[in-house]
Amino acid sequence: VGGYYLTYRGHCGGCRGSEELDTMKTQYDALEDLIRKYPKTSEFYLKKIALYDENKDYEAAVFTYERAFAAVPAIKEKPENMADYGRMLFLSGRYKEAIEVLEPLKTNLDALSYLQHSRLRVGTPNQTSILKLEMSGKEMTNLTISDKDLSGSNFSGAKLAGVRFINVKLRGADFTGAEILAEISGSDLSV
Repeated sequence: VGGYYLTYRGHCGGCRGSEELDTMKTQYDALEDLIRKYPKTSEFYLKKIALYDENKDYEAAVFTYERAFAAVPAIKEKPENMADYGRMLFLSGRYKEAIEVLEPLKTNLDALSYLQHSRLRVGTPNQTSILKLEMSGKEMTNLTISDKDLSGSNFSGAKLAGVRFINVKLRGADFTGAEILAEISGSDLSV
């Protein structure tokens, strides 16, 4: 018997039984107690964010990051925290906010991937018309990409489900090991 544990903004839909559900609830509650007791200790916020991430509760992770930024502003000074915050915004479907957070972190390969994907989602044509995407190992779903030059992009190991490439130049793009359920029409896939 599975179950759901309601968090501040979400739930655990992946719990496989009451023991796992109880364990998760205990972890959330213990971290929240520590945050209330020691609100200036960044590690407790980051551990709670990691738990939300593990359970795919990205909105709750974003909310917890925002609480952490207010309580411990120094968290914003670490690029890895900001890259992860941008990733959580992206995974929450808050693409414009993700772009704002990830733009200054373009040198971080993971941040760049989520930045590029966010731009594709919001359709920022002047910044994605000629673009070498770095989507290795990423998941792209239900997205239409049209009239772009994505030559040399890296989709190796990516999961592309419901992606439509229409009139897209994909010359030399790497799809090695990718799982593809995509529509490709009027596009150049030559090597």
